[in-house]
Amino acid sequence: MPRFLATVLGVLLASSALAAMHETRSVRFSYPDRYRPSMEGNTLLFAGPSGERLRVSIIVVPPGKEDARPLDSTLGDMKPHLERFGTRSGLVFVRPITERQHVTGAPMYTAASYSQSRSYYLLQYVTAKPRALVYFTFEGSGDLDVATKTADEIVNSLEWK
Repeated sequence: MPRFLATVLGVLLASSALAAMHETRSVRFSYPDRYRPSMEGNTLLFAGPSGERLRVSIIVVPPGKEDARPLDSTLGDMKPHLERFGTRSGLVFVRPITERQHVTGAPMYTAASYSQSRSYYLLQYVTAKPRALVYFTFEGSGDLDVATKTADEIVNSLEWK
């Protein structure tokens, strides 16, 4: 019984790391409540307490555009973009661009880049449904494994509406 209680408490503590929620017409996702949200044009920005930055770009097919190309069919078009950003400023891919499935079943590309000399990481995730595409980047200085865990939690919290 004590082991079960410890497991439940561990899950509750881990899930409380993402306490704030951002919601749009098409998606919602959680992020750490210690992050400060702001906007830069159409991009959502979240600044973490250690200088890490989360950027979220959401592209949505407007209502009434029934003949628009489904956005999930454009994911392949994002690969050169991921490649370009993943190799800028001395970054090297430590996890090459990989096609996976998001926890919702939507197709997704992910990549991780790192600069040893600067201890700087860039994590990229892009996923889409027919009427919405979401591109997450998470960057900063520090431990790549810790950053990946936080970024994965944020991306996996994404829900389509």
